[in-house]
Amino acid sequence: MHEIMEKQGYEEPTGQAKITSGYNLPADYILHTVGPIVEWKVTGQDEELLASCYRKCLELAVAYGVKSIAFCCLSTGVFRFPFEKLAREHKNIQMIRLNLDDVAIPEDLDIRGIGIEGDLACVIPQL
Repeated sequence: MHEIMEKQGYEEPTGQAKITSGYNLPADYILHTVGPIVEWKVTGQDEELLASCYRKCLELAVAYGVKSIAFCCLSTGVFRFPFEKLAREHKNIQMIRLNLDDVAIPEDLDIRGIGIEGDLACVIPQL
């Protein structure tokens, strides 16, 4: 990915996504995105950018004919987006779970769930 960024001549903006081959991983493609870095507390802009990360990845997946997809919890960890907020309160997370109409998802896309690190029990009632 570093080579791609060097070739394009600028850092990838937050909320955008790129796709590369799977290389040596057991995947055809890898989706790359830059999530927001939370400075002090989560802002509306942070939430919008995070939703954009997921949406742009889904759009690329559709464009490349991807049949299954797995997400990690973007922007948690060192980027400091609170896991609990992402799992319970993020107002746009329904775009990922329920409102896939915004992206022309093929009927045969295998959407089994969203992988979430940590206690999945706190998320299941929200799905």
